Amino acid sequence: MIVARFGALVFCALLCLALAGCAGRLSDKIVVIPDTEEAGESADSGHNGLEVGKIYKLPEQDITGSDIAGWIDNRRVIGLIGGSAGRHLTAIDYQTGTREAWQDTATERIELGAVSPDGKYIALTRYDGEKETYSLLSTVSDRQEAVMSESDAGAAAARTSPLAWSNNSRYVAYAKEKSRFGEAALVVYDRQTAAVNSWALPGWQVVYAKAADDGASAVIVRMEGGQPYAAYGTLSEGAFELRYEHNLNHADGVDFISDDQIVLSGANGALITYDKRNSSTAVLLEQVGIFKLSNDSKYIVYSKESESLYAAKLQGNNVLNEQSIYKGIVPTRLDWSPDNKKILLNGRKWFEARPAPALQVVPAKTPLIIEFK
Repeated sequence: MIVARFGALVFCALLCLALAGCAGRLSDKIVVIPDTEEAGESADSGHNGLEVGKIYKLPEQDITGSDIAGWIDNRRVIGLIGGSAGRHLTAIDYQTGTREAWQDTATERIELGAVSPDGKYIALTRYDGEKETYSLLSTVSDRQEAVMSESDAGAAAARTSPLAWSNNSRYVAYAKEKSRFGEAALVVYDRQTAAVNSWALPGWQVVYAKAADDGASAVIVRMEGGQPYAAYGTLSEGAFELRYEHNLNHADGVDFISDDQIVLSGANGALITYDKRNSSTAVLLEQVGIFKLSNDSKYIVYSKESESLYAAKLQGNNVLNEQSIYKGIVPTRLDWSPDNKKILLNGRKWFEARPAPALQVVPAKTPLIIEFK
């Protein structure tokens, strides 16, 4: 009996050592975080569409959250990846870790903008001295690049906001400012017609802009006294006509639900909708940090309590079936996949410094992919 027990203990010890050795060899591969309460799996499995399945961590080699631009299809994300030897525009399969280098950008000054919600185009900026070229790179097989517009810093300052897509992937909006005169303007590029239109915004300091799917209205985030404000208005001929304005808790905390309705996170943390058809507002949630609507506007993912991430169904002015999907990271950016079944999560981690009692924030090494069942 004693010999049998001793033999069993030896077998278990050898098995643990073997498993530990295997784990060491997996360090360069995709890490799948198990479905545990600590990893943020929702306890309510009855709501279809928002039950967390798996959580993936991209390989840490040469990747940080700021490198990843977004989804190009339902399996791959794209970003500027590389170390001291140079950075390449690279697509990564989040499930297998397989990489495909698209362009060598080591000798170029390039800024990767947002990927269109349908994953078919990447908005990017190329720099050549004081000249900036804004273009769209197709993610389909031909990978052709179409120039949207150019800006010469000698006559007009570079854009003052990111290149932002409309939710239907048709329009790209940004703000620019003339360096000599301080005159701001909203610029909207129509991908279907290749037309570029602009609207003057005198006296505004614009840090974000986005067009509605119909191209007839826009939301603009302007700064005043260090406080961001969302300005929602219609785009008439030659003028931006303000319809509604509200303070924000961060510079891109506003989005379109439809052509007539926006949602924003106010400076006090309230998640608010505004409908221009009847000039009505409604408060959906309280104490919200950042948020992101799904591409079909049926779901919303948002942060609360600093490092807790939630997802819910958006129906009218109601947020239904709230699910806790992740804890442990302060989100800084959220991106839905084109099929609205995965979330790309970038963020920071809180840790307690010792011996000092104050909490500090450090960047998370890599982004995570939260996959819904």
